[in-house]
Amino acid sequence: MNIHTSFCVNIKNDLTQPGDKMNFYKKIKPLLFLLSITLILSSTNSISFAKTADINSNTNDVPELTFDYIYESLQPFGKWYDTDEYGWVWRPYRMKRNWQPYTSGRWILTEEGWLWQSSFNWGWLPFHYGNWVRHNLIGWCWVPDYNWAPAWVTWYWTDNFVGWAPIPPVPPGESYEIFPEDWFFVNISDFLSPYLYNYRIYYSVVSPDICVPYIDDNDCYFYNCCYYTYNNCRKIWCGPPYLTIEKNVKRKLKKKKVVTIRKQNTHQRHKKRNVVEVYRPTNRKKLAEKIDRIEKLKKLKPTDKATIQKAKPERTDENRNRRERNPN
Repeated sequence: MNIHTSFCVNIKNDLTQPGDKMNFYKKIKPLLFLLSITLILSSTNSISFAKTADINSNTNDVPELTFDYIYESLQPFGKWYDTDEYGWVWRPYRMKRNWQPYTSGRWILTEEGWLWQSSFNWGWLPFHYGNWVRHNLIGWCWVPDYNWAPAWVTWYWTDNFVGWAPIPPVPPGESYEIFPEDWFFVNISDFLSPYLYNYRIYYSVVSPDICVPYIDDNDCYFYNCCYYTYNNCRKIWCGPPYLTIEKNVKRKLKKKKVVTIRKQNTHQRHKKRNVVEVYRPTNRKKLAEKIDRIEKLKKLKPTDKATIQKAKPERTDENRNRRERNPN
């Protein structure tokens, strides 16, 4: 006789005796208690398993930032061109003729520097990776790269104005020209406005130094949440000092923490007051190669550096291996 049959027989015998209901409830009460505990534990295990599965699915590493991933992410929002100078470049759709990068959005003070928060859905990629350059035939276009930074711009400010311009794709340590129309200036008091485009100041008002091609050096790079110079020194800050901005906007500023999110969602970045949530996949191999090239460049003699700076960046050849894909 198995346990189930024995249990049924005992119940039947108890119910046929005097006071059967009372005896039945006394005997079955411990069993009901054990049964309820078993059900609770089983349901708890299933809930915890579901939560674990959900957590595991949400904490998977973000996709690796390969050229394929970049290409597919930006293809719906613009057109790809194969150029002789830079390899594959990308230009967004439906932009006015006088449009230029880093103009539709706002600047946010973070622990990692001035972070550009774009107004475009695709802004998480071209304004934090790679470089923008003004092409003679295409106009402003974006050249891919794999290193994330709060913004790839160079700065110029005075007592009254602050401006920025995109850093072109030039090798480390090489100088480059910024043409007057590439600058975007505003009054310091308007620097934190979410509508910067409405406050643009013509460059000739700011300084005569930038009314001619302005020569700057690509002497800074961003790695592991910090800016560094190519002489292996940490750069304390990049851009206008935040104390100067505080003085002109007449309010206290607090540096926000930059937190990496696992899924691309532009609506998450406003949820927390003291946090900026960004989506920043990485290509660790390409980043390690770039840092290695920088370290080697530091050890070279000045004459050797001048020779190397004439070479094209290695990413030009890398982008050209995409010729089998025809971006129409």
